[in-house]
Amino acid sequence: MYTSRHFWRDKVDSTQNHIPYKLLFSLYTFAHTFSWRVWVFLQLQTKVSSFRKLMVSWIKSCGFLRTVLLSSSHAYQRDDQQLFGTHLRYLLTPSLQKEEGQRVGELGWREMERISILPDVCESEQRLYIPGGGVTKALYTDCCTEDISMAVLLIFCSEGDNIPDAFMLINHLNDWLHLLEKPTQGSVQWKVPPSWRLLFGSGIPPQLF
Repeated sequence: MYTSRHFWRDKVDSTQNHIPYKLLFSLYTFAHTFSWRVWVFLQLQTKVSSFRKLMVSWIKSCGFLRTVLLSSSHAYQRDDQQLFGTHLRYLLTPSLQKEEGQRVGELGWREMERISILPDVCESEQRLYIPGGGVTKALYTDCCTEDISMAVLLIFCSEGDNIPDAFMLINHLNDWLHLLEKPTQGSVQWKVPPSWRLLFGSGIPPQLF
């Protein structure tokens, strides 16, 4: 979750349109997609601006009802006002704000703060600052410009084992979209990627002993 960007898309017609994989790999990135009911999930790792523009164009051409970008930001680069309370933040593009703004407000979510360019000057210009967020800010800005319904959910986290952060973020998303039903007791049992078992490597080879 820390080094990758996760996209969720609610698709109008899952039988039409597809992402051009040849172009994906020509831009030195990778993607994993799969369909579940009407959902399409896509995991990406790239900072190439031309690919970002391709993604925006692809989202528009597919006619997705909404797009959700799961991301993160460096915890050690937070502004003073971000040091208290939850580590979770959200952003909505203007088009999605009209549709989901009230509902998100009822959930008590905290919007990503704009930071002063000059911290010690109260009247300084405010800007969106997501250090460590990779393409998050640029993609969000593009979707605002293109009138795309996008939500950004992110979490402030540190280097190391971010599995708890991943669960916190996906549970936060589930509170809104109800991807899985919450049990009366305990928490939702998410299926984790097999790669998480080797988060810190495959262990010491037995041949050494």
